[in-house]
Amino acid sequence: MLVRSNRTGATNTVNRWLRKLLGKSAVDQTADRPASPDQTLGTPPTETPPSSTPPFVALNELEILLIAASTDPSKRSEFQKVMLESDLLAATPEAHDDSRWRTLTTSERVSLLNVPAPDGVPVAAIFTSEQRIVDAFGAGTGFIQMNGATLLELVAESGAFLNPGSAYGVHWAADQLSAVLGKPVRITIEKETQIMLGVPKERPEALLAALTRPLSAERRVREAWFALAHWPDEDRWAWYLDVRTAMSADDVGAMLAEALKLTGETGLTLDMTVTNENEAEGSGIRLVPTATH
Repeated sequence: MLVRSNRTGATNTVNRWLRKLLGKSAVDQTADRPASPDQTLGTPPTETPPSSTPPFVALNELEILLIAASTDPSKRSEFQKVMLESDLLAATPEAHDDSRWRTLTTSERVSLLNVPAPDGVPVAAIFTSEQRIVDAFGAGTGFIQMNGATLLELVAESGAFLNPGSAYGVHWAADQLSAVLGKPVRITIEKETQIMLGVPKERPEALLAALTRPLSAERRVREAWFALAHWPDEDRWAWYLDVRTAMSADDVGAMLAEALKLTGETGLTLDMTVTNENEAEGSGIRLVPTATH
């Protein structure tokens, strides 16, 4: 993968508003706390986010969409699409004097600066421009720049915080980031686990249509059911996709990647089970064979 390394302010003259895509921003909870050290590589940042939120003026198309999506949910899908296609930046402990593009090797490890998530767990700090890094950690902070989808894939297991310390930022937990990347959330159901399934009162029509198209076109899919799930043990709500097929879960997930990116707009993650057993009729909305009522 191609990556550019540099320090903020090294090649550009850096110019210096609270809303978040998914509710109240965590910035006011974490901005005056030191950024947490990188737990994997053990390298602490040398700067801390500022105690007040600096003015936010959009510097690129992605930031314009971020501002729009913060007040208009219909814009979130467009923002996420553009974000995955655009370049994102991640702050690093080491600052580079030169700006250059290079290819990371498969075995190469990159240390990233972390910030506390709303629950206090350290997550990678990701940014939409060099200015946002300066706002969070100060001028001279090192960073890497690469394709958004690639960078988010690198931190998907722990989640990420976009523009921490900024007026417009988003925190994604690991399962939420999976949805953004078009991946289902893997679940293992134990015999003692309780799950309540039913037809959602408000149907997520765009998500249902996006799931039905590839599922109904794949001959190896015998049945598919979509439901609203409640996990009492976790007191958690989620969408639940039950697919009956000889395909592997990885193949089903890859087939539904574009559809799964829409789950972020619904406010719920999507849990998926894939089985080839002759089980009883599923619960919720039947997607395959296509329901006629």
